[in-house]
Amino acid sequence: MRKASEGKWLLHQKDLAAVLGLSPRRIRQLTEMGELERDTKTEYDLGKSVQAYISYRCEANKQAEGNPKNGLEQERMLLTRTQRMLAESKLQIIRGEVHRSEDVEAVMNDMLMRFKGKLLSLPMKLAPLVVGIDDLNKLQDIIEVQVLEALAELSEYDAYEFYEKSKNRIVLGTEDEDGEEGGADD
Repeated sequence: MRKASEGKWLLHQKDLAAVLGLSPRRIRQLTEMGELERDTKTEYDLGKSVQAYISYRCEANKQAEGNPKNGLEQERMLLTRTQRMLAESKLQIIRGEVHRSEDVEAVMNDMLMRFKGKLLSLPMKLAPLVVGIDDLNKLQDIIEVQVLEALAELSEYDAYEFYEKSKNRIVLGTEDEDGEEGGADD
């Protein structure tokens, strides 16, 4: 180590490694990465090098906190995220906010079949009601009442019907064999 004329302390790679607690090889790597800078061909400015190394370590620590490289920590984060998503899904099922596509298809098919049956029965219902009526307004009123009755089949949403068809039933307060709350009743 020598004092330069400008009041700087200049060190060789080996001495800087000892000051920073690193190997000379790591000093070379940091120099190649551009984290440390030589003041001359073989010497480093002590003050600038210590400050540069501290900045490098602070930046590396910030990145490590935001982006965990530890595989176990990463797995814990994924597990926690998955458990949260599962809990949110169970809550949506309990509230009746989510239905399986098969359940929706089955309920809609049943509803449309009932609607089709009502439409097909209209002529049988209407024929005796309109026989002998010559008043057009009265005929329209009778037909309108029957059509609205058939359409009412499509407007009646019954959450219980979805629940009955559902394979996603969660019973609160029970534990299955795996120790998890809930379970599916078929």
